[in-house]
Amino acid sequence: MTAPASQPRTPASVFHDLDHYVAVPRLSGLALSPDGSRLVTTVATLNRKGTGYASALWEVDPTGRQQAHRLTRSSKGESGAAFAANGDLYFTSSRPDPDGDDDSPTPALWLIPARGGEARVVLSRPGGVGGVRCARDADRTVVTADLFPGAADEEQHAALAKARKDAGVDAILHSGYPVRFWDSDLGPARPHVFAVEQGAGPSSGAVDAHGEVDGVHPHESEEEAAAPLPGTVDRSPALRLRLLTADLPAPLHEPSPVLSPDGTFALLSIPVPQRGADLRSALVRIDLASGERRTLIDRDASRSTPARSARTAPARSSCSTGSPPRPTRRSRSCT
Repeated sequence: MTAPASQPRTPASVFHDLDHYVAVPRLSGLALSPDGSRLVTTVATLNRKGTGYASALWEVDPTGRQQAHRLTRSSKGESGAAFAANGDLYFTSSRPDPDGDDDSPTPALWLIPARGGEARVVLSRPGGVGGVRCARDADRTVVTADLFPGAADEEQHAALAKARKDAGVDAILHSGYPVRFWDSDLGPARPHVFAVEQGAGPSSGAVDAHGEVDGVHPHESEEEAAAPLPGTVDRSPALRLRLLTADLPAPLHEPSPVLSPDGTFALLSIPVPQRGADLRSALVRIDLASGERRTLIDRDASRSTPARSARTAPARSSCSTGSPPRPTRRSRSCT
């Protein structure tokens, strides 16, 4: 007789077994619809081979009454969910576009209509789209995406991307600092913030991964465009990107703009270079209609003066970033 096979033992908790701990789904980010009725999060789970994680969008009932359910599924994964003011759900993914023929797609901007239905690509470009932000009460959307140095708009960026691809160039010329972040090289393209707008044109139309503007190569766009052919009501309008972060004192890194509820401006933390390859952060306000930037907060501790420190320090304390005030009988020492 053979001994019965032993049953696998279930660990007391996921912290008692490394395999169980690694397999625990990871949640990141929450996106709440403007009316508060829908809540979407990103859930990362182990892939079939158990060698990495694949992310997907899940909808969670804010009231806790209904079971959470999955919205997206693909081997490439989805992330960066954001609700538009009308309830449409934006996200980014590098999964293949059913309507495209790109063999190596880059992360594109996808949309799931508020009324439901299949997700579709609304914006693709060379280098992909990094993230998306939407205003709560207005039809205003911004995205973060990489832009090659020397490019002032999407058309120039597409031309540079095509030139590098045709020449088989993968090298990065570093002319500044920093050059790496953890285990990743920075560059050659740099992160920027763009306003998403409707419209098409030779220099402002939707740019796909092939460097074509609205399906037309930039050199062919000078000719008169043909009238659009008849189609169904789900045809999405052409989108264009308008650069909002040109001529910054230092390159951005993982920018995270915050939009006002009415969509008139965005707040963004930008790096400001200092001596010794150091950086400090400043908070700027960007007018989304005109692109005008105004600095709100930029405090440099190394340049603070005694007079300024005295105005900002509490009256009962002798602690200061500048020269300490003359001692009095009521002064207290810093500990």
